[in-house]
Parts: sequence; C-alpha cells; structure tokens
Amino acid sequence: INWPVRHLMKQIELWNQFDENIKLNANLGSFTTFLDLYMEDRDGILFTTVYQKPSYEPYYLPFNSIHPLHMKKNIPFTMLFR
Repeated sequence: INWPVRHLMKQIELWNQFDENIKLNANLGSFTTFLDLYMEDRDGILFTTVYQKPSYEPYYLPFNSIHPLHMKKNIPFTMLFR
C-alpha cells in the first residue's frame, strides 16, 4: 500500500484492535520479507525473489511417516516451485 506513513500507522493500529491474539507490525522502507518472498522497490519497480530465513534448514517429510499419502505425494511438486 502506497500511503503516507501516518495513514499507514493509523490503519495498522485499527487492525491491531480486531483481535488481541493477532498483531501486525510495520516495516517501513524500500524492501521487506513476507513468508517465502523478498520484495523490493527499485525506483518504482517491484522486484521479488524467493526468501529463506537465516535459520532455514531443508527438512523433508519421510515417506514412511504417518502423514496422509496426498501430502507426501505433493512435497516434490511444492519444493519444485519454491
């Protein structure tokens, strides 16, 4: 959202009043990370790439686990698109 900072901060305060268990934080600047995504504003152009936290370790679900078969079959497909 490309709002003035004071409007953005006021909106975040309003959203934070909806539920005491869910709180939003503001990250003001030209770049941010969200889930698996790194986003950066480069002279008005949005640049994105895959982001991995510094603590990232590529654990995989063993096929002999008790998870449902459809979940185990979906892992290679999901990892391919990350």
